[in-house]
Amino acid sequence: YEFIPEEEWAKWRIDPSYMPKTVLFDEVVPRKRYELVLTNFYGKPLLRYRTYDLIEFPVLRDDEIGVNLPQMAFVGRTADFIDLAGFTGLIDERMVWRAINETGIEYHDWAIRKETRDGEPILKLYMEPASPVDKETIRHRVHEALKGINSFYADYDAMIQKPALDVTVLKPGTFQAYMLEKQAAGADLAHLKPPHMNASDEVIETLLRHNDGKE
Repeated sequence: YEFIPEEEWAKWRIDPSYMPKTVLFDEVVPRKRYELVLTNFYGKPLLRYRTYDLIEFPVLRDDEIGVNLPQMAFVGRTADFIDLAGFTGLIDERMVWRAINETGIEYHDWAIRKETRDGEPILKLYMEPASPVDKETIRHRVHEALKGINSFYADYDAMIQKPALDVTVLKPGTFQAYMLEKQAAGADLAHLKPPHMNASDEVIETLLRHNDGKE
Protein backbone atom coordinates (compact mmCIF):
# COMPACT_ATOMS: atom_id res chain seq x y z
CA TYR A 1 0.00 0.00 0.00
CA GLU A 2 0.86 3.66 -0.51
CA PHE A 3 -1.04 6.64 0.82
CA ILE A 4 -1.64 10.10 -0.67
CA PRO A 5 -1.82 12.70 2.15
CA GLU A 6 -4.84 14.99 2.20
CA GLU A 7 -2.81 18.07 1.25
CA GLU A 8 -1.33 16.29 -1.77
CA TRP A 9 -4.78 15.11 -2.83
CA ALA A 10 -5.98 18.74 -2.62
CA LYS A 11 -3.14 19.92 -4.90
CA TRP A 12 -4.15 17.30 -7.46
CA ARG A 13 -7.76 18.50 -7.30
CA ILE A 14 -6.59 22.00 -8.28
CA ASP A 15 -4.21 20.77 -10.98
CA PRO A 16 -5.06 17.32 -12.41
CA SER A 17 -1.61 17.19 -14.07
CA TYR A 18 0.04 17.29 -10.63
CA MET A 19 1.55 13.99 -9.48
CA PRO A 20 0.70 13.68 -5.76
CA LYS A 21 3.40 12.43 -3.44
CA THR A 22 2.77 9.31 -1.39
CA VAL A 23 3.86 7.99 1.99
CA LEU A 24 4.27 4.45 3.30
CA PHE A 25 2.90 2.68 6.39
CA ASP A 26 5.78 3.86 8.58
CA GLU A 27 5.13 7.49 7.63
CA VAL A 28 1.40 7.80 8.30
CA VAL A 29 0.06 10.07 11.04
CA PRO A 30 -2.90 9.25 13.32
CA ARG A 31 -6.24 10.88 12.51
CA LYS A 32 -5.01 12.27 9.20
CA ARG A 33 -6.84 11.41 5.99
CA TYR A 34 -5.18 9.68 3.06
CA GLU A 35 -6.22 8.33 -0.31
CA LEU A 36 -5.41 4.63 -0.58
CA VAL A 37 -3.14 3.56 -3.45
CA LEU A 38 -2.59 -0.11 -4.29
CA THR A 39 0.91 -0.90 -5.53
CA ASN A 40 2.16 -4.08 -7.19
CA PHE A 41 5.92 -4.40 -6.79
CA TYR A 42 6.00 -7.63 -8.79
CA GLY A 43 5.37 -6.04 -12.15
CA LYS A 44 2.61 -7.61 -14.28
CA PRO A 45 -0.05 -5.29 -15.77
CA LEU A 46 -1.04 -3.56 -12.51
CA LEU A 47 1.72 -1.38 -11.07
CA ARG A 48 -0.13 1.35 -9.17
CA TYR A 49 -3.86 1.87 -8.76
CA ARG A 50 -5.60 4.84 -7.13
CA THR A 51 -8.72 3.60 -5.36
CA TYR A 52 -10.18 7.07 -4.61
CA ASP A 53 -11.05 5.70 -1.17
CA LEU A 54 -10.17 8.00 1.73
CA ILE A 55 -8.98 6.33 4.91
CA GLU A 56 -7.45 7.35 8.22
CA PHE A 57 -5.51 5.61 10.97
CA PRO A 58 -7.19 5.90 14.40
CA VAL A 59 -4.16 4.28 16.06
CA LEU A 60 -0.71 3.21 14.91
CA ARG A 61 -0.29 0.30 17.34
CA ASP A 62 -2.30 -2.77 18.34
CA ASP A 63 -1.75 -2.91 22.10
CA GLU A 64 -3.61 -6.23 22.48
CA ILE A 65 -0.99 -8.15 20.53
CA GLY A 66 1.83 -5.67 21.08
CA VAL A 67 2.47 -4.92 17.40
CA ASN A 68 3.21 -1.54 15.83
CA LEU A 69 0.67 -2.02 13.05
CA PRO A 70 -1.45 0.98 11.94
CA GLN A 71 -5.20 0.33 12.14
CA MET A 72 -6.90 1.49 8.95
CA ALA A 73 -10.47 2.88 8.89
CA PHE A 74 -12.52 3.77 5.81
CA VAL A 75 -13.66 7.42 5.77
CA GLY A 76 -15.37 7.77 2.40
CA ARG A 77 -14.97 8.17 -1.33
CA THR A 78 -13.19 11.24 -2.69
CA ALA A 79 -16.40 12.20 -4.51
CA ASP A 80 -18.12 12.47 -1.11
CA PHE A 81 -15.87 15.33 0.00
CA ILE A 82 -15.87 19.02 -0.87
CA ASP A 83 -12.50 20.64 -1.48
CA LEU A 84 -13.63 24.26 -1.25
CA ALA A 85 -10.43 26.10 -2.13
CA GLY A 86 -7.53 23.68 -2.08
CA PHE A 87 -6.23 24.75 1.33
CA THR A 88 -9.43 24.73 3.39
CA GLY A 89 -9.27 21.08 4.36
CA LEU A 90 -11.78 18.58 3.03
CA ILE A 91 -15.37 19.05 4.13
CA ASP A 92 -17.10 15.72 4.54
CA GLU A 93 -20.68 14.65 5.13
CA ARG A 94 -20.12 14.07 8.84
CA MET A 95 -19.01 17.68 9.28
CA VAL A 96 -22.10 18.99 7.50
CA TRP A 97 -24.42 16.64 9.43
CA ARG A 98 -22.89 17.85 12.67
CA ALA A 99 -23.09 21.52 11.72
CA ILE A 100 -26.75 21.26 10.69
CA ASN A 101 -27.67 19.29 13.81
CA GLU A 102 -25.94 21.86 16.02
CA THR A 103 -28.25 24.57 14.64
CA GLY A 104 -31.28 22.96 16.29
CA ILE A 105 -33.23 23.43 13.05
CA GLU A 106 -35.40 20.43 12.18
CA TYR A 107 -35.38 19.45 8.51
CA HIS A 108 -36.64 16.85 6.07
CA ASP A 109 -33.49 16.65 3.97
CA TRP A 110 -30.61 18.63 2.48
CA ALA A 111 -27.93 18.66 -0.19
CA ILE A 112 -24.71 20.67 -0.33
CA ARG A 113 -22.06 21.27 -2.99
CA LYS A 114 -19.43 23.73 -4.14
CA GLU A 115 -20.63 26.52 -6.40
CA THR A 116 -19.17 29.84 -7.55
CA ARG A 117 -20.40 33.30 -6.64
CA ASP A 118 -18.70 36.49 -7.84
CA GLY A 119 -15.76 34.39 -8.97
CA GLU A 120 -15.24 32.83 -5.53
CA PRO A 121 -15.96 29.19 -4.61
CA ILE A 122 -18.59 28.89 -1.89
CA LEU A 123 -20.68 26.19 -0.26
CA LYS A 124 -24.29 26.08 -1.42
CA LEU A 125 -26.77 24.35 0.88
CA TYR A 126 -30.21 23.28 -0.31
CA MET A 127 -32.39 22.53 2.70
CA GLU A 128 -36.02 21.61 3.22
CA PRO A 129 -36.80 22.64 6.81
CA ALA A 130 -39.52 20.80 8.72
CA SER A 131 -41.16 24.11 9.66
CA PRO A 132 -40.85 27.66 8.32
CA VAL A 133 -37.35 29.10 8.84
CA ASP A 134 -35.93 32.05 6.95
CA LYS A 135 -32.88 31.67 4.74
CA GLU A 136 -30.59 33.94 6.76
CA THR A 137 -31.26 32.09 10.02
CA ILE A 138 -30.27 28.78 8.41
CA ARG A 139 -27.22 30.31 6.71
CA HIS A 140 -25.94 32.04 9.84
CA ARG A 141 -26.36 29.04 12.14
CA VAL A 142 -24.87 26.47 9.77
CA HIS A 143 -22.05 28.85 8.83
CA GLU A 144 -21.08 29.50 12.45
CA ALA A 145 -21.27 25.79 13.29
CA LEU A 146 -19.03 24.90 10.33
CA LYS A 147 -16.47 27.50 11.38
CA GLY A 148 -16.31 25.87 14.78
CA ILE A 149 -15.87 22.41 13.28
CA ASN A 150 -13.44 23.21 10.44
CA SER A 151 -10.85 25.89 11.24
CA PHE A 152 -9.71 25.99 7.61
CA TYR A 153 -13.24 26.90 6.54
CA ALA A 154 -13.20 29.72 9.10
CA ASP A 155 -9.89 30.97 7.68
CA TYR A 156 -11.28 30.92 4.14
CA ASP A 157 -14.36 32.85 5.23
CA ALA A 158 -12.14 35.52 6.79
CA MET A 159 -9.96 35.68 3.68
CA ILE A 160 -12.72 36.32 1.13
CA GLN A 161 -14.44 38.75 3.54
CA LYS A 162 -17.89 37.64 2.50
CA PRO A 163 -20.14 34.72 3.49
CA ALA A 164 -18.63 31.43 2.31
CA LEU A 165 -22.04 29.73 2.54
CA ASP A 166 -25.27 30.42 0.68
CA VAL A 167 -28.60 28.71 1.24
CA THR A 168 -31.66 27.91 -0.83
CA VAL A 169 -34.71 27.08 1.29
CA LEU A 170 -36.83 24.42 -0.39
CA LYS A 171 -40.58 24.33 0.09
CA PRO A 172 -42.26 21.43 1.93
CA GLY A 173 -42.45 18.29 -0.17
CA THR A 174 -39.58 19.13 -2.54
CA PHE A 175 -37.48 16.06 -1.74
CA GLN A 176 -40.55 13.81 -1.73
CA ALA A 177 -41.54 15.12 -5.17
CA TYR A 178 -37.99 14.46 -6.39
CA MET A 179 -38.09 10.85 -5.19
CA LEU A 180 -41.55 10.23 -6.67
CA GLU A 181 -40.33 11.52 -10.02
CA LYS A 182 -37.30 9.24 -9.93
CA GLN A 183 -39.45 6.28 -8.88
CA ALA A 184 -41.83 6.91 -11.78
CA ALA A 185 -38.82 6.99 -14.12
CA GLY A 186 -37.81 3.50 -12.94
CA ALA A 187 -34.90 4.38 -10.65
CA ASP A 188 -33.94 1.68 -8.15
CA LEU A 189 -34.34 2.25 -4.43
CA ALA A 190 -30.66 3.06 -3.94
CA HIS A 191 -30.91 6.05 -6.27
CA LEU A 192 -34.25 7.57 -5.31
CA LYS A 193 -32.80 10.13 -2.91
CA PRO A 194 -30.43 12.85 -4.12
CA PRO A 195 -26.90 12.64 -2.67
CA HIS A 196 -26.13 14.88 0.28
CA MET A 197 -22.70 15.77 -1.09
CA ASN A 198 -21.77 17.15 -4.52
CA ALA A 199 -25.12 16.73 -6.23
CA SER A 200 -24.97 17.10 -10.00
CA ASP A 201 -26.48 20.01 -11.92
CA GLU A 202 -29.27 17.67 -13.04
CA VAL A 203 -30.17 16.80 -9.44
CA ILE A 204 -30.17 20.44 -8.34
CA GLU A 205 -32.21 21.51 -11.37
CA THR A 206 -34.80 18.85 -10.56
CA LEU A 207 -35.02 19.97 -6.93
CA LEU A 208 -35.41 23.60 -7.99
CA ARG A 209 -38.09 22.67 -10.52
CA HIS A 210 -40.09 21.09 -7.69
CA ASN A 211 -39.39 24.25 -5.69
CA ASP A 212 -41.25 26.27 -8.34
CA GLY A 213 -37.93 27.33 -9.86
CA LYS A 214 -36.95 29.43 -6.85
CA GLU A 215 -33.25 29.50 -5.93
